Order: sequence, then structure tokens, then C-alpha cells
Amino acid sequence: MKSCITACDLKNLFRSLIPTLRTILLCSGLCLPGFVLGKSQIVSFYINTTHFYPSESFEVAVVYESSDRGLATGMGIRVHYDSSQISIDSITKVLSQGQVGIQTKQDTADYDNDPATDYYITAGWADVNGAWPETVSQPTQLLQLAATTVANFSGTRLNLTIASRDSSYVALGDALHLTSTIGD
Repeated sequence: MKSCITACDLKNLFRSLIPTLRTILLCSGLCLPGFVLGKSQIVSFYINTTHFYPSESFEVAVVYESSDRGLATGMGIRVHYDSSQISIDSITKVLSQGQVGIQTKQDTADYDNDPATDYYITAGWADVNGAWPETVSQPTQLLQLAATTVANFSGTRLNLTIASRDSSYVALGDALHLTSTIGD
């Protein structure tokens, strides 16, 4: 029997390659025809493992850096998650410099184009003088999420989208795949 690649398979493959391609482009300074990679604000996840048991607690950090280590006017982010697979227990270690606010909202606008995510945490930082994050070396932690997988955890993903950015930069988010250790 022949195996066919579906559009969904291609979409998932592309999504899994985005972090690698982003790193290659940033490190190489590659310019594509019609696309020049400029200064970037990069927001990513940092976690020790991505494999979890049902009802297991874990922490994931959201980290910021700019490609030129320069200062900016700030940034706004969204961390999208599927509440049927994980619960967000607390939001801690929030970078206080320039913090505008933080809240949890239903993902009715589907900013991450992922129908599986139903909530997001939105957070923002600003500095009218363009000196953010002035007192912190880069990369710097923006916040940390304490979360727990549900009793019937089967796997999920967290998506980082950009709500606002410094106009002198392009902004790049991230995706994190969390898998269940059941069946391994």
C-alpha cells in the first residue's frame, strides 16, 4: 500500500522545522531574495524536558533576547495552551522592568492559528525611552509558568505569538511540543 503525505502532515512538518530554520537564519545572517533578515526580538521557551506523565507538575520559562543585544521599546507576547491537556497553576518570576500587565484570556481570536489551544496568557513590557531591558543581560527570563498535566494527558503544544514589538525589530515566537510518557 502506498503512503500519502497529507496537507496536515506537511503543516506539522513545517511547524516542527520553524525553530531550526529561525536559528539558521539568525546565525548565518542569510538574506533571501525579497526578504532581508533585520534585527530581531526573539522569544522562546526554556524547559528541561518535554516528556511528562499524567498529573505531573512542571515549569517552563519564557526567555527574551534581541539578535543585536540592543535595547528596545518593549514587547508584548501571548503564550497559548490547551486547557484540556494542562493547567497553568501560577505565573512567577515575571520581569518587573517595564512590566505593563499580565492576564489570562480565552483564545477566541485564534492568534496562533491552532484550534487546539483555547487559552493564552498575555504579557507586556514597555519603555518609552527605548531602553528595555536596560538593567538585565540577555537572554533574560520574561516569566515562568508552573503547570500540571491533566489526568488523561496525551500530549499538547504551547505556542508563543507576538502581540507587539519594537518597530525597529522583527519579532519571532516559538512552539513547544509536550509529549506523554505513557506508551514509551
